[in-house]
Amino acid sequence: METISWILIVSIVVFILLGVWGIKFPRAGKDWNKSRSETMSMIFSMLIFLAMFLMLWYLMGVIEWPDAMDLIVWISAITFFVLIILAIVLPKGTRLRLGKKDNKIQAADDDD
Repeated sequence: METISWILIVSIVVFILLGVWGIKFPRAGKDWNKSRSETMSMIFSMLIFLAMFLMLWYLMGVIEWPDAMDLIVWISAITFFVLIILAIVLPKGTRLRLGKKDNKIQAADDDD
């Protein structure tokens, strides 16, 4: 595909998203219930996503990537070695407390 085709496709998608947004909030000032800081945070988040998308799009055209099987092998090997290193460094795990814990029920390895 040519660059102009991609620009046209991206422009159509952005136009559709803005149209949906306009239908959801027809009276922008009165129906928008976010503060200015929340609005700016959302806009900057969207701009960062757009910049990352354009950067990846550019890199896909410039960099000559290896075959898919080579990538799978290297990613698998790196993941395996990272897991081995984590198992050596953190043999008991991170011991994160995710959620409320009832005082009556104690795990066997809880000696605190």
